Amino acid sequence: MTTLSFYREQAAREQSRADEATLVNARERSQRAADAWSALAERVARAQAARDERTPPPATEINENPDRGRAAPKELWSDVGVKGWPA
Repeated sequence: MTTLSFYREQAAREQSRADEATLVNARERSQRAADAWSALAERVARAQAARDERTPPPATEINENPDRGRAAPKELWSDVGVKGWPA
């Protein structure tokens, strides 16, 4: 059971208790609890949606560059004056 489904289940349970309550204070307490669980569920749903939007691409797309991880050719560094490299 995921956190989201747990929160939604608790909200539904408390809403059911509120609907069945005969005492005003019990009904209000259960309604407040249902509202709180619903708010938590909505917050988790928004966080999951935001996380899904910023998920990085699969590793195969990142590693398509065959030169990835190789040192740059010394022609690119010769004008920098790196110690030990011919200028």
